[in-house]
Amino acid sequence: MGDNSGRRVKKSAQQRKLDELQDLLAQAVKAAQEQAAANTKALATLTEHVKNIDKELDELIEGIRADMDSIIGAQKDVAARVDQINVDLGKVRVH
Repeated sequence: MGDNSGRRVKKSAQQRKLDELQDLLAQAVKAAQEQAAANTKALATLTEHVKNIDKELDELIEGIRADMDSIIGAQKDVAARVDQINVDLGKVRVH
């Protein structure tokens, strides 16, 4: 009977260790799941920021293009006025 009692104690100790390991594993899995959820949330936030920055950059670039077109148009007007002044000066010199 002593042998059976010793085996039960040994088996009981092994079962406790197994239970402890399963508990630790469950805690590790839970922590990993929580971290994965936090990472997913952080990634979603970063993605939203990137989309917003991308939109802002597109708007900024569009504004710069519009300003450039305006400057080019104004420069063409100035060039046309300078040409006209040169023509007028040529007429004055001829007379």
